[in-house]
Amino acid sequence: MMEATGEGYRPVRDQAILAVLVGTGIRRAECAGLDVSDVEFNTGGGGVLRVRHAKLGKSRTVVFDEACGAYLKALIDRTDRQTGPLFTEWKDRRLSVKGVGVAVKRALRAAGIDERGRGAHDLRRMFATEWARQRRGIGDAKLLSMQLGHTGEQMTSLYIRQSLDDLKEGFESPLARL
Repeated sequence: MMEATGEGYRPVRDQAILAVLVGTGIRRAECAGLDVSDVEFNTGGGGVLRVRHAKLGKSRTVVFDEACGAYLKALIDRTDRQTGPLFTEWKDRRLSVKGVGVAVKRALRAAGIDERGRGAHDLRRMFATEWARQRRGIGDAKLLSMQLGHTGEQMTSLYIRQSLDDLKEGFESPLARL
């Protein structure tokens, strides 16, 4: 999907949008509301995003890794802006929430993925599912809720799409320790 997006309409911007959505799990409206000044890199290439326009008016800070950071850095270097909206459309206007959705749909189409019924929220679910697959500790559900901006783990659990294969992989019987 990232490779196909790299050959599209606004490749650097659209790849950065996908990287943020897939790499942080934020909502598309939160993505559209990001400013350049909301991005803070650490020495390893990852960093944090200050999500000031979160759902219900609650702001939060989310973490991103080096892979996401590389796309963000490429966008910021390309635009050479220190302030203003991170994602823009023509004449450097802030990209709308709908515009973020259109960029995702365009990326899905370019990658040959049937985009009907799919969109930015599916990338949020993908983030949550992958997080749950990689982190199986007791405290990890709370961390995922923090990243997604949920007040409780019950809402977060609705985003995780795991299967019987995930259960088989993570299963450990107490009998093995007796």
